[in-house]
Amino acid sequence: MSSQAFKTFEVITNPDGTWNLDVDKNIFDSGNYNIVTEDEGGAKEQKSLIVLNEKDSTLGNNITVEKKGLGDYFTVINFILFIILIIILAFNLFYLYKKIKTSKKKKKNSAREIVFKLKIIYWFRNILKNKKAVFGFYLVVLFFIVLTFVFSQTNLKQKIFSPQIINISGSLIDPLTNLGVSGIDLTVGNLSIKTEKSGGYTFNQISSDKKIKINNPNLVRSFLIGGLNDNKKDIYFNLKAFNFLSKIIDLEARGKYDSIYDEFYPPLKESVSREDFIKNYKTIFTNQDVGMQEINLSKLEYSNKLEVKKYKNYFQKVLSVTVENINTKEDYYLINYNDSWYLIR
Repeated sequence: MSSQAFKTFEVITNPDGTWNLDVDKNIFDSGNYNIVTEDEGGAKEQKSLIVLNEKDSTLGNNITVEKKGLGDYFTVINFILFIILIIILAFNLFYLYKKIKTSKKKKKNSAREIVFKLKIIYWFRNILKNKKAVFGFYLVVLFFIVLTFVFSQTNLKQKIFSPQIINISGSLIDPLTNLGVSGIDLTVGNLSIKTEKSGGYTFNQISSDKKIKINNPNLVRSFLIGGLNDNKKDIYFNLKAFNFLSKIIDLEARGKYDSIYDEFYPPLKESVSREDFIKNYKTIFTNQDVGMQEINLSKLEYSNKLEVKKYKNYFQKVLSVTVENINTKEDYYLINYNDSWYLIR
């Protein structure tokens, strides 16, 4: 085992008793280490850890460390060249199209006799006559092949779309009063805070692919808010509205669409029958989702005047929520009517 000095870290467990610790591996040399965990009661548990640093090419006889290859850089270069060549080809095709259009004006009678399919053949034949277009076309095909190969061997997608480390702040706002909501638990990864008196919150140095988890003892379920791409994100939150949405999702998962109709916006019941509502109701939850503890929200907006195209009408005081479940999502419109929340679907 390594003979380095001990390093001690103090960790606070999550409410469910679990804990996580992220440590920069570069503070350690490559080698084997003992990890000893000790709780407040003095109970100890020991595990083994192997650290591999990129600065070391090998460790022992059988363990190797992969270094960054030139393929990583060639992939980015090929991607840039591919975009440039697409632009060049588009320019040539546009030039050719103008040339053909000018030529057609001189031969109106013959052009009118050409059917759609023959026009495509004529257009393609003229492309082949344009050396620049042909050259650009073959270059694009060539680089596309090369790019595809390099893409499969490297992690270009991860490099382009990889999450960023960001600082994010905002407020939890009650849409009905436009005032901040205090004392609500927010969690991102291992970081947990409570909203301030003004409803404000701040998270520093978090990954943009994480979600903000909203939790409170008075909430039936926790809610996950995504889309942390901006440095400022205000979140609309109303305890009754969120619990109402939880109720709707629970009824949906249990297949109780008849009960969902009971929560349907009363003025619309005059034009939408119970049978039509149930027949046209789109569900994204099944009985396998009964008892789920977290609800994923990809969009959360509030409007004092929102148009719902399905009903060809405008509605006031509407909380528009997009709920995700696995690979599907659906919009739920929560409307405040006579101080109660109802559903528009």
